[in-house]
Parts: sequence; structure tokens; C-alpha cells
Amino acid sequence: MRQMLCALSACLLLAALNPAVADTESAVTKANRGAYAIALKCFVAYGINSGSYQKAGEKAKAVAMERQARASFDAVVKLGGRLGYSNARIDQDFGVAQGSELPKMWSDGNYFAEVLGTCQQVGL
Repeated sequence: MRQMLCALSACLLLAALNPAVADTESAVTKANRGAYAIALKCFVAYGINSGSYQKAGEKAKAVAMERQARASFDAVVKLGGRLGYSNARIDQDFGVAQGSELPKMWSDGNYFAEVLGTCQQVGL
């Protein structure tokens, strides 16, 4: 989470220093929305991995994935708060993400691996 926020901070600083960005607040909002969407996907991906490890009897790995899913959940809630989203909106977004992302991740291993790679890149 700390790495993700640091990466976002660097992006926001670059956006603020770029004269082509007329509205810094808009850049901040866009960055937060993008991070919010990534964190939702990470929550789903780590949930899938946790379940897979549990089924395989690998409890330690399942617990590690649950921890990652929790960190992603916390990031969604924090970023949602920054965006002014209500708890009801955030809950709805979790449901929508699960409904749309689960089938994609199950059916497309490359997409699933890409999402996990993105999650690791942003520190989730």
C-alpha cells in the first residue's frame, strides 16, 4: 500500500509540474480513480489465488493471499473515501468488480497474470 501511494505521489507531482495539465485537481482525481480500479482488480485476483491455495492445501500461501486481498480492500476503501464515494457505492463497486473480473480472470490466464503483475507493481 505504501509503495502504491508513493508511486501515485510521484505521478501526481509530475502532473502538477507539467504545464500541459491545466487542472491539477482533475489529475489527482484521475490518478485516484485509476488506483481505485486497480485495487478492486487486485482484491478479486488475490481472492482467487487464496481460494486456489486453500483447495490445494497450501495454507500459508492462502493466508498470504488473504493478507494481500485485505490490503487491496483497504486501499479501495481509502481511495474511495478520497474520491468522496459512499460506503454503499464502494460496496456496489466490489460487487461489480467481482461480477465482471472473476469471469475474465478465470477464462484468460494471461489477463489474470497481467492483473497480478500490475498489483505487484503498485505495491499491493
